[in-house]
Amino acid sequence: MMQTCTRCKEEFDEKPHLDKQGRPFCDDCYEELQARKRSRLQQKPATSHPNPGDNRRAPGLFRSKRTLAILLTCAVLLAGTAWLLLAEPGEFVIRAKDFPMAPGLRWTYTATANESPDLMFNVVVQAESVEGNPGLIRMDYFSEAGGTRQTYWRKMENAVAEYAEKDETSLVRKFEFPARVGSEWNMSFPGFDLVYGVDSVRVSATAVEEVTVPFGTLRCLRMEADVSQIEQVKSLTQWLAPGVGFVRQESVTDQNSGTVLLTDFRKTDESFARTITPPEYHSNFDSLRLSEWLVHPPSHWTAREGVLRSNGEGGETLTLKPYIWRDCRVRFRARLLSGGDMWLSFRGNFLSDPRGYSYVQLDNGTLKIRHNNWQNWQNISDNVPFQMDDTWREVECLVNGPDVECLVDGRPVVKTKKCPSQIGMVGFRALNTKVEIDDLHIEHLEGAPLRKADETRDYFPLAIGSEWRYRGQDGKEIITRCAGNTQLNGREVIVREDVDGVKLYFEKRPDGVYLAGVLVPVVSPEIAALDPPSLYISPSPKVGDRWHHDGKMHAADGVRDEIVDFEILSSETVTVPAGIFDNCLRLHVKAFTTIDGKRQIYEDVEEWFAPNVGMIKFYYAKAPWEEHASNTYKYELVSFEIEGS
Repeated sequence: MMQTCTRCKEEFDEKPHLDKQGRPFCDDCYEELQARKRSRLQQKPATSHPNPGDNRRAPGLFRSKRTLAILLTCAVLLAGTAWLLLAEPGEFVIRAKDFPMAPGLRWTYTATANESPDLMFNVVVQAESVEGNPGLIRMDYFSEAGGTRQTYWRKMENAVAEYAEKDETSLVRKFEFPARVGSEWNMSFPGFDLVYGVDSVRVSATAVEEVTVPFGTLRCLRMEADVSQIEQVKSLTQWLAPGVGFVRQESVTDQNSGTVLLTDFRKTDESFARTITPPEYHSNFDSLRLSEWLVHPPSHWTAREGVLRSNGEGGETLTLKPYIWRDCRVRFRARLLSGGDMWLSFRGNFLSDPRGYSYVQLDNGTLKIRHNNWQNWQNISDNVPFQMDDTWREVECLVNGPDVECLVDGRPVVKTKKCPSQIGMVGFRALNTKVEIDDLHIEHLEGAPLRKADETRDYFPLAIGSEWRYRGQDGKEIITRCAGNTQLNGREVIVREDVDGVKLYFEKRPDGVYLAGVLVPVVSPEIAALDPPSLYISPSPKVGDRWHHDGKMHAADGVRDEIVDFEILSSETVTVPAGIFDNCLRLHVKAFTTIDGKRQIYEDVEEWFAPNVGMIKFYYAKAPWEEHASNTYKYELVSFEIEGS
């Protein structure tokens, strides 16, 4: 008869060991329990809690709401899917073979901001297998305070690695085992330096303590992160228990504090997606309690006489906690009693990039759609004149990929095609405005297409007036725009120019877009023309495409012989500050340049192109033996405006 071990949850068919409560244990776990008992008899507990409880198993991490965005975001990145720590006599040890990564495991945490019960929310973590990739585990994270995220984990013989993407190329961190008090490691991830201003964070195991959480009283390893170089963050401490994992977290910034406590762990057959994506939500606000809503400040929204009301003081926010949506239809009735600034927010996302939220805003006589990424607000639609009064109006908002349209009384009012494609929550905000809302419906549009099936994908749009804004790893921003047409060597070309005056000259042909010349003012006031022009991208590029360029560039420092190889490596979903983009093509470029037959340069470039957007990410590096090899940099798209789209 098969048995399930109480400790490791693995099945075994030999005769089990039973504890005093009659719970079964496999041989390995039973021996570890006995070793721990012997160790406790020989050692004085390193804690002020005299009665440690049974240790159970559960790792996890979280990201929080806006009030602690920097603080708890940093915390979640450090937490990861917590570890399983097995005790040997006299010490705590982390072993890779005991790292809990079985599909279906779920951990629940409660996070509290500033010790306020009104700023309390749950965080759920669940492990799932990855189809077609044995041994790779996807960890899904969902926070009631907004948003979801995913990372991917791989267990090795003496290490466990976490990756940002399932292709296992973007390493977030790697834990070497065994680990114990005194162990240290670095943590980083793609874009870490852009978010926090440092390349990585050092984490150290400093002590063994006992900690009480809702899940029990547990003997733990205290983990401290060196956050001294991160602006606004003062401290981040985590406690990890043998046989349990991450059980508590405390973090402090200049203005806020936060605590995360382990509350539950279980194995479930329920899909994580079913937990967070309901088919439909409806409320007439007949209940006086807003138990499903996160209200801040807590008294500024009330449900009375079947109507949701704001009190008109300050900036009141109200977020529906239990669920998230991506593509949805939101319908409700509303009327304005005073003031003129209210929002319907959707895709409120505090976990995954791009963090922030999008919203339809009634702004004192205009209606518009905006996006807030926690750094600034950006209009992503026109400002449409619109008045609202104390007459009940039917409001409907359709969210479908990057397309958002708002209708009032069945009439389209404002729309956009530039909404970041992400998952998030729905809510309301009123800024010094009294508003009443009733009969709220939110419908999940499962399977709604992100774009029309016959829509043309232009991976390198060159419409005059289009603009792209990029940010480098040093924080420097570059704005590039299609400035207009001109003539180069008797052919019409399109000029793309950045704020430093650097110009690229592109020629559109039936078989693709060609790079015809380059102008770099700090090098020469003259255009360096390519002879012949080099194919940059074809009209219908696809994975596996390869092409070659062998020509000359007539530059100020001499004639350059150019040999360039191009290859489209993959199609990916890519996250940059401007949004999450599907069907992106990853182009690898290797260039060998000889100047006047003498000096040689090798350059390695990777570029990611999103359909109907253009280049969204760019990595550049020279060969290690190059004189200016430190000239290695990367840029990511922050915002864009495609003329005519």
